[in-house]
Amino acid sequence: MLGLGAGINKLSAAEAAAIAGRLPGFTGLLDETFGATAEAAYSVRQLSASQSVAMTIRRDSDNAETDIGFDSNGNLDEAAIETFCTGTVCKVSSWADQSGNGNDATQSTATAQPTIYTSGALVKDNGRAAIDFSAGAFYLDATISNQTQPFSFYNVFQWNATTYAHRFFTTGNDNFTRVRGFSTNPNYISAGTSLGFNQDNWATAQQVQETLIADGGNSIARGSGTQIIQGNAGSNSTGTTLKIGARANNSQDFDGYAQELVYYPANKSTGDRTSIEENQGDYFTQNTPLLDTYSGAAAAYSLRKLRSDYSGNAVKVRRASDNVEADIGFNVFKELDTVALAAHCGSSDGFVSVWYDQSSSNNATQTTASIQPKVYDGTTGVVTENGKPAVEFNGDKLGEFSLALSQPYSFNYVGRYAGNTSSAFAPFFGSRSTTFVSFLVRSNNWMQQSPTLATNSTTVDTNQHNWFMLYDGASSFVGVDGGTAATSNPGTSAIENFAIGARGTDSATTELRYFQELILWGSDQSSNRTGIEDNINTFYNIY
Repeated sequence: MLGLGAGINKLSAAEAAAIAGRLPGFTGLLDETFGATAEAAYSVRQLSASQSVAMTIRRDSDNAETDIGFDSNGNLDEAAIETFCTGTVCKVSSWADQSGNGNDATQSTATAQPTIYTSGALVKDNGRAAIDFSAGAFYLDATISNQTQPFSFYNVFQWNATTYAHRFFTTGNDNFTRVRGFSTNPNYISAGTSLGFNQDNWATAQQVQETLIADGGNSIARGSGTQIIQGNAGSNSTGTTLKIGARANNSQDFDGYAQELVYYPANKSTGDRTSIEENQGDYFTQNTPLLDTYSGAAAAYSLRKLRSDYSGNAVKVRRASDNVEADIGFNVFKELDTVALAAHCGSSDGFVSVWYDQSSSNNATQTTASIQPKVYDGTTGVVTENGKPAVEFNGDKLGEFSLALSQPYSFNYVGRYAGNTSSAFAPFFGSRSTTFVSFLVRSNNWMQQSPTLATNSTTVDTNQHNWFMLYDGASSFVGVDGGTAATSNPGTSAIENFAIGARGTDSATTELRYFQELILWGSDQSSNRTGIEDNINTFYNIY
């Protein structure tokens, strides 16, 4: 029995079979060879074709409970939650163990139950359902079999706390635990010995896929597919209990969102480990590679992966302290590998020397250190905009490479202008050879240039935006955040070369601008505008 309390609505065996029958050919993580043999597995998605229940929830208004299963795609049945919870708050009284071992994580005390629905909406993190353990002492308890080392945990969660001494989970009498620890080592795991790692920026207010392996002196912590540390975490066995959301004595409560926790009584092979991490990343990411659907870009720069079969990196980053460069790729969420970026830069600033083209071979490079844009701050960490990594241009420039395109051509740009709005002259990107092409700020106006400066009706602001621009003579226009296009006639100039942060051969301007994504199409993409903008906004959550 999963639920506890009055008015429970328990699924019958026939109902459970009917739900499972809606998923012919469904294969969950635990059904895969690489994901099999879990001792306990909790998730907001279906992990096994044989599993029909995800959790039991209780609504505050009358303490009634109901089992929540999955929709036809193996997602949490959000419609059922909304129907049951509308007008009240719903808490999780039991998170079902999908391993088949019956290790359900339960909480019978209403005031200690974490939240799944509040303020008229399902709790979500990065677009997927999540269980909210923040703003209180909430935890769920399960019984597990005692396991000697090695054993491993594969988790998807987010810390919300900016303070320390919080625990995501604990086994036994703190036999093995995952802690947001202290200012010197903001994170650590312990199986009797603390193995600390300083990844403070990565660990706060950011969804992460995490792999933890307890194996004595070879214990490992990995973040979103990248190893963070290997060392001695002690030799404790698990003990016979698992607490999600606090330490064994219910103190140091977890402040954040939980989406998945899978515990294996073994250290998976390297291949299986990678497959599990990628499986979790593929499901919980909001990044559907844009160029998989809308192909044919002339150049494409982004801090997320834009094409599934692109095998290169996102950026090359120069560490300011010693000028050592390193390529930074993507994590299992298909986003910039900020763990690798932080490991490379440490307490030093990091600057982009190459922004790789994910569509062709038009890499945007800069060998002059003084005008390379910044992507990492040695004090505050990864440069971000609205929670996603960004490249900061302030007197900086990438590119000036040959590129020949005649009109019509189109641009998608994601970023923010943070400079002077009243009197600046600040090109975001463009071309200059025998003529001018650019998109720029001038005298409190957004302008297209090709080569005539043509004013668009949208007033300059300093907010993040999702821009679409068509350059096609008198049919040119600029659209902002999916809204009505502002038309203009900037002329009919062709692109002859290209740079980011300046117009081709021009020197860079000093006005502050942030870039997250820039795609150049050698064609009129206005018929695809809605689909492209929806893909971008789903990932960046701009409007």
